[in-house]
Amino acid sequence: MAQRIEHWKLADLTPYPRNPRRHSDAQIAGSIAQFGFNSPIPIDSKGSIIAGHGRYLASVKLDLDQVPVIVLDHLSEIEKRAYLLADNKLAELSSFDDEILRSELTELRNAELDLGGLGFSDDELRVLLADTEVPDADEAEKRRSRRRPPSRLRARAISGASPAIVSSVAIAATPTWCSACSMAPAPIW
Repeated sequence: MAQRIEHWKLADLTPYPRNPRRHSDAQIAGSIAQFGFNSPIPIDSKGSIIAGHGRYLASVKLDLDQVPVIVLDHLSEIEKRAYLLADNKLAELSSFDDEILRSELTELRNAELDLGGLGFSDDELRVLLADTEVPDADEAEKRRSRRRPPSRLRARAISGASPAIVSSVAIAATPTWCSACSMAPAPIW
């Protein structure tokens, strides 16, 4: 069972060539740029990617040098292949509570958060937010004044800062597990 997050050079990771899942690396890269690299890539001790190929492709797109990984040495070769399929399919089988989703999206929009990094298409957002109110100008100004400045990672994505900064910020933004934790955080992607 995995015990901790490690940081490996992206060049030391090898994607599984028979991964049947296709990804939108641009959307995942946008999410990493907006929120940080919060879900490590599961690999084996040789650096072969078990799951998280979309995060790997997004990291290539962002020109990251290092990425957070979690080494899963407890899986057999056949279990690695099965986990790759389960990791992708199980996330696909879940659904949203539309009312709660609409409420969350409305509050995020009203806080002037860029909803583009959430993975929803513009059409989906338009439908989900169709019946919600936009705050008046005074309320929007109050919210803006309470907002914290964008993260350095987000600033890099906007400004085009050097990839070295992205690597150090992405690593710094990665949470560390307590040694008692044996479960990986749920992947965002």
